Amino acid sequence: MRRSIISRKVPDAWSGLLAASLALAFVARAAQAKDGTGSSLEDYLKRVGYLPIELKRSEHDELLAQGVLAGKKRLFLVDTGWGRTALNEAAARRLKSLGELGVTLEDSFWGKLSDPTIVLMDKLMLGRAQFLNQPARVMNLRMDFISVEFDGVLGPDFFFRNYCLIDCAGRRLYVRSSKPSDDATSAIATTLRRSGFTDVPMGLKYGVTVDAKVNDESVKLLVDTGSVFSVLDSALAKRIGLTAVKHDEAAVGSLMPKEWSARVVGVGKIGAHKMWVTKLKTLQVGSLQSTNVHLGVVDLTSWHLAEAGGESEEVQGVLGREMLRALGALIDYHSHKLWLRPKD
Repeated sequence: MRRSIISRKVPDAWSGLLAASLALAFVARAAQAKDGTGSSLEDYLKRVGYLPIELKRSEHDELLAQGVLAGKKRLFLVDTGWGRTALNEAAARRLKSLGELGVTLEDSFWGKLSDPTIVLMDKLMLGRAQFLNQPARVMNLRMDFISVEFDGVLGPDFFFRNYCLIDCAGRRLYVRSSKPSDDATSAIATTLRRSGFTDVPMGLKYGVTVDAKVNDESVKLLVDTGSVFSVLDSALAKRIGLTAVKHDEAAVGSLMPKEWSARVVGVGKIGAHKMWVTKLKTLQVGSLQSTNVHLGVVDLTSWHLAEAGGESEEVQGVLGREMLRALGALIDYHSHKLWLRPKD
């Protein structure tokens, strides 16, 4: 899987687009509070065995879970586009590795783990939820040009292992101590549909993906709460003839208006890369279709996506958290569904 995309510096024009997206997400949250569906969703999920963990927004608009690990307060990035759950060196310092313990671990997600460098989070507290013996790799979580607020990253292995539901608009991570029964799973799905949600199946071949259509072109999009923006791969954009959105006026001393663009930054060696902005006639995810949608365009091979001949070849875009919020998305790791309920 890939490492997260996070914006470094957003120019004024793109900042306006981001503000509009965030405003749409805010309207959705306000509408939930007004009609009671926001609180009733949490109440309902608590009744059927889920425990809510409140998520905070960082300076860079990331979703963070505050917890306690080895007796110290730690912040964890909630990143559905990440690979394996990870800790920085400082957060892992007091933890034992599989090599130090002289054991192998039988994990419900990864299977048998024998890598001696993997550490065990023997007791992790997130809100009122306690997690035992959660494996993590240790890595340098630095980013060029950006101060990193979090001490670790919760990735899809954590979400699958703990039957998680992520409420992108309501900023809640829901967890369970045991697998829901088939009857409970069916009842939850029925309740969500009656509440106005529509479900989109999630593929699991490479990360967590959904089928979408970009101007009637079929694509797979990575569902990625770690990405600020929703983006398409530059090779796809070229193939289907997407063009860059330009400023209304040219800069001083120039006759040609500049493209709307920004820089996006990945963790570690990924570095910073230029992203330009395009406008789609239509974007369809599941049965939901939007018109005149602005998305970023970047070379996703730098994040090991859309690599010709590789496992990630078919993943040609990213559904980032600004759009996930606007769509009222619930990411359901047990049922392998993306539930959407956008507000008008």
